[in-house]
Amino acid sequence: MKSTRRYKPLYKDDKTVLLSFTNLAIFISSLPLGGFIFCVIWSLLFNFTESTSTHCHVTNYLPSISAAVGSYSPQKYIWRICIAIHSAPRYLVAYMYYSIVHYSLFIFMLNLVEVSSLIGLTFISSTENHTLHALNFALFIITGSVGMTSASNFSYKSRKIKNIMKYINLISIGLAIFFYYKHNWFCEPGIYTLFALSEYVVVLTNIAFHFQAYHDFKDYDIILINRLSLAQS
Repeated sequence: MKSTRRYKPLYKDDKTVLLSFTNLAIFISSLPLGGFIFCVIWSLLFNFTESTSTHCHVTNYLPSISAAVGSYSPQKYIWRICIAIHSAPRYLVAYMYYSIVHYSLFIFMLNLVEVSSLIGLTFISSTENHTLHALNFALFIITGSVGMTSASNFSYKSRKIKNIMKYINLISIGLAIFFYYKHNWFCEPGIYTLFALSEYVVVLTNIAFHFQAYHDFKDYDIILINRLSLAQS
């Protein structure tokens, strides 16, 4: 619903609560972004040796995402909290694209599966259940990539940035796959670092892509209405 109170992003009385969507978009994106940056930096500072080591026992300088966010404390708890809190609004945003921008049911379902699989791979680590973790990871990558390439664009600014993020994301996925198998086949020093760096770009471009909801719905606010109060007025 479009807001009639753009001068007041947060409005509240006994009947309604109004929240600016742009503020919500910033909040949603800052959680995985902040959590990701914290986990990588903390792992480099306090878990460098174990987070960068692999079965090849060659020199590496960056931890993989799974090592940075899922293997050590407090990183894994910070990451889980960030993903858990940001997930509910992500479902809402998916529905907004479906109902307002008129995304197809197929894209809507892709968005739901993408968020759900992100929750799954976050809370089911590879050490706890490798099969389920790998399945959720595959679903996240596939639905995220297909969703990026299938979605139509709403605003002009969003269209430009989404297209850039989409291509960088797809290229980074290809590079991550290449470096992953090159590392496992040849055990060359530094290759796993390039794999980890490619993973980082995949995550960051995914966050940047979805943040464009900020521009797509900049004229919208979320309103909670006390229906009983309205009926009595």
